[in-house]
Amino acid sequence: MSQHTERAREFADMAEDAEYIIARCESLLRTLPRTGEPAILRRLRIELGANDDLRVRAAGPGGSGPWLVYLHPLVDPQRMGEEIEIPLATALRRGEPLERAWPAAKQATTAEEVGTSILHGDTAIVLGDEEGRCLLYDAGRRPGRQVDEPSTERVIVGPKEGFVEDLDTNLALVRRWLPDRSLRTEIVRVGRRSKSRVAVLYLEDVVRADLVPLIVQSLRRLRTDLVRTEWFIMETMVAGSLSPFPLAEPTERPDKVAQVVAEGRVAVLTDHSPFALLLPTTLWEFQKDSEDALPGPIVATFVRALRTMGSFLALTAPGLVVALLSANPGPLRPELANTLALTRAGLPYPVFPEMLLMMTTVDVFNEATAQAPGGVGNALSIVGTLIIGQISVKARLVSELVMVVAAATAMGSFLTLRYQFSYALRIWKYPILFLSGVTGLFGWLAGILMLITHLASLKSAGVPYLAPLAPLHPRLLLSEVVTQRSDPRTLRRSSVWEPRDPTRGNRHGSAEHDSGDPPA
Repeated sequence: MSQHTERAREFADMAEDAEYIIARCESLLRTLPRTGEPAILRRLRIELGANDDLRVRAAGPGGSGPWLVYLHPLVDPQRMGEEIEIPLATALRRGEPLERAWPAAKQATTAEEVGTSILHGDTAIVLGDEEGRCLLYDAGRRPGRQVDEPSTERVIVGPKEGFVEDLDTNLALVRRWLPDRSLRTEIVRVGRRSKSRVAVLYLEDVVRADLVPLIVQSLRRLRTDLVRTEWFIMETMVAGSLSPFPLAEPTERPDKVAQVVAEGRVAVLTDHSPFALLLPTTLWEFQKDSEDALPGPIVATFVRALRTMGSFLALTAPGLVVALLSANPGPLRPELANTLALTRAGLPYPVFPEMLLMMTTVDVFNEATAQAPGGVGNALSIVGTLIIGQISVKARLVSELVMVVAAATAMGSFLTLRYQFSYALRIWKYPILFLSGVTGLFGWLAGILMLITHLASLKSAGVPYLAPLAPLHPRLLLSEVVTQRSDPRTLRRSSVWEPRDPTRGNRHGSAEHDSGDPPA
């Protein structure tokens, strides 16, 4: 019985293999040239290979030319019928040149150029003449979501539109905000196989002279198969930098892109990504958001001070507590030192491994809640904060002070508003914590000094990361970091970005140069 079963399985496997071979042969037959087809169409079949979703249709009478070549999933059937098939039939019936049916269509004569356009959603109309001409018409479908409120940069009072995964839509959103004659868009194809479009936006008469060539040349030098996100481009452009601090500022708000481009910076947008990268950037830009410019300078200064204090707390609070409780309790008042000593009575291990364990646990829960789906993330957050925290304190595994420091550290890292920047804070607190646990306050200060030295050595597209603090410009530090300018129409652009035109507003002094009314 077992032998018959084994033989039956062998025959079944052979039948499946035969079906697969037959299917592959039928697919390969589609790549073979047909009688009467022009040479460029034969080359196109070889260029695009055996694809089941490739369509090659003869649109002329009796199966003759012209021929339509396209990838079925990338073409909108309704647009194909209304914008290609009906005008083509009309032109053939009247005997008119086909070029008149699609005045905006591009012409190509090489199979490689035509194949690349087809892979990006165009329909090729092979004319079949001696020159081997093809007309390329975009009748593609654009699946994707509609313009909606940004998910990572929400504002209470302000615009509610954000970028989507379509580059053309994102460029249109920016141009609505900044309809200026000097706004330039350079599109670079990146990726040997994906050929993703990457757009570089800037104001030609404002941006620093060497900034755009630096970015464009870096994009052209990229060697990769596929580009998924803009951060892959950024990591490749700054290859060799081991800093966890982001050297470009991400945003998904078109109003912010328009604002920073008007300041003399550059925005890099990638197709299939709802984020733009702003270059150059500084450390202080990560403490700002789109809400700062709305309430006024006092509120903006207060909010920025809170975020800066939160970032400093997330970095230094664990190490400072370890240094004071384990090695240098001298700066503490006697009453406070006695109280803290009583809270640690009965704990099984010193404060340094206790703090290290809690910081690691908090980071594990932060990562788990950030990556988990919405409902699961909320449940994990409740479990981590209420159950595990309370049980750890009641079981005398950690002290109340360490729990308070862990909570303050987590909240401080959340105040940064940029999760890429929060990762840098979460990583750097561990070296400071280790140095504090080994050498006390001396190690704590040494860790902070190492961090400042590291930040001072960073540059983003040629701009110092700590500018205008290092190098020091007191006026810029006061007006752009501590507070904000109350009337941007009458002031100059920030000299941190080294703009060609430092004057805001109408530099020619006439209404003719104005870029137009602001968008509604």
